[in-house]
Amino acid sequence: MLREYRRGLVNISFGNDLVEGFDTSWLTYCQPGDVLHVGDQSMEILAVTANNALVLVDTWPGMSGGALPYRIEIQHEGLVRARKAKVEQINAERALRCTFAVAAHGRLWQADMASQDLLSKAINLAMVGAPLPTVWRDVDNNDMPITELSQLAQIAGAMAQQTENVYHRSWEMKAAVNAATSVEEINEIDW
Repeated sequence: MLREYRRGLVNISFGNDLVEGFDTSWLTYCQPGDVLHVGDQSMEILAVTANNALVLVDTWPGMSGGALPYRIEIQHEGLVRARKAKVEQINAERALRCTFAVAAHGRLWQADMASQDLLSKAINLAMVGAPLPTVWRDVDNNDMPITELSQLAQIAGAMAQQTENVYHRSWEMKAAVNAATSVEEINEIDW
């Protein structure tokens, strides 16, 4: 578990709240609330604005210097882990939700990957002149007579719309995860 970050060097100036880093990856490892230590002085970080730029909560009270060793005491290690875990959870749930049954023609249709593949093949074959299937079977195992390509296209359209909606929601959730400032906020993000 990462408790502090030390990679690279910093430029820091007395009376300034900006810190410049060299060979640093602060966006990946650091968060507001972590603590910067240079020599015997320390200051809480207000914002991480780039991989090589920090804003402190107040102006630096210590000496000025360039290419100085430093360390950042990680206060929010749990936040980094929570973000990663939540994104993995969102991706897994997104994959599942894309396969939920869809409604079309007043019926429910399976939308698992095998069903989507079978439907896609039937539509593609019909578009190049192969005969339409005579029936298409719904979730309840009832056959619906197929007389037009548009009937299959409507089922495929419902599947595509579901996938678009699910992906859009997952993008919103991931944006909320990235904007969260606490593990509690992240844990509250749900479908």
